[in-house]
Amino acid sequence: MSVVLLIIGLLIILVAMVDLIVTTLTMEGAGPVSNPVSHFMWRWFRPQGRSSGARRRIMSGPAVLVVMILFWVVCIWVGWVLVFSWQGITLVNAQSGLPSTLAERIYYTGYTITTVGYGDFKALDTRGQFASAIAGFNGLFLLTLAITYSIQVLTAVVENRRLALMIDAMEQIRFTVQQSAQCDKESVEFISGHLASLDMAVAGAAQKYLAYPVIQAFSERSARVCLPVNIQRLTTFLTRVLANRQAYPLKVIAQCQVSLTLVRALAVNAITSHWSSLIRDKRIRDALNEDMAMLRRGVHAQSFETVLAVYVESSGWGALDGVFPDASYD
Repeated sequence: MSVVLLIIGLLIILVAMVDLIVTTLTMEGAGPVSNPVSHFMWRWFRPQGRSSGARRRIMSGPAVLVVMILFWVVCIWVGWVLVFSWQGITLVNAQSGLPSTLAERIYYTGYTITTVGYGDFKALDTRGQFASAIAGFNGLFLLTLAITYSIQVLTAVVENRRLALMIDAMEQIRFTVQQSAQCDKESVEFISGHLASLDMAVAGAAQKYLAYPVIQAFSERSARVCLPVNIQRLTTFLTRVLANRQAYPLKVIAQCQVSLTLVRALAVNAITSHWSSLIRDKRIRDALNEDMAMLRRGVHAQSFETVLAVYVESSGWGALDGVFPDASYD
């Protein structure tokens, strides 16, 4: 039985470390365990438009991130407790010399993987000493990656909101110029001159959606800092310009085409890892009004209009909520 506990403990540690490394270091999305866990959490917290409570919307992202980190910590903790429960390792009280109980092994494992090292208990044999050293390194590695990953995710969320504000400001300027001067061509040329500054930010956001899918779970109190909503507004502007190519200079058309290509990549990357979960959402299915068999073929089998609709509706600030009724493009 003791050997069985050792094997189970090592397997739990291995699974947790593989999941941690895949999630934080491969830059290709969540690991094999944290991916379904985060999907489940996100679907539960996912905002259902402005009708849902603001607190639930705001807490969705932090909750998913915290659950992922807790999963890694608990798995490592439990795994090493089982390893230290193996009869080949002897842990004793440093003062009394009495063998450790289960509660004391849990305590010893906790301060070992956090590298606190109180010294209340110690391993008498070489195997226990080596196991303690490895557990300490394992815990340090875990905590370092978890903290670094959290900082990177939060930084990506802030950068997405900054990009959304930049797009919103450009759209407000365009709308103001159009209303006051009644000259849409001037506003289009003005906006296109600033699109190049957005392109790098859009390309960066597209890659961060692949590296950190959890950022899709973060919601905003205001639609004006919601990236999906503002990407939809920018897409509408770009497609209407490209549909009327003869009215604008070649450099304007070329810039709009480049920007639209990057926007398409961003929307696809944002929902690639969540596609199977999103299409099961009744609100999104109703908004798309498309055959379920077609939707199940995957994100790359869909038209860009479908991808963009799912991307926007996944934020909870979709067209069904009637956001920005003043910023008409007609």
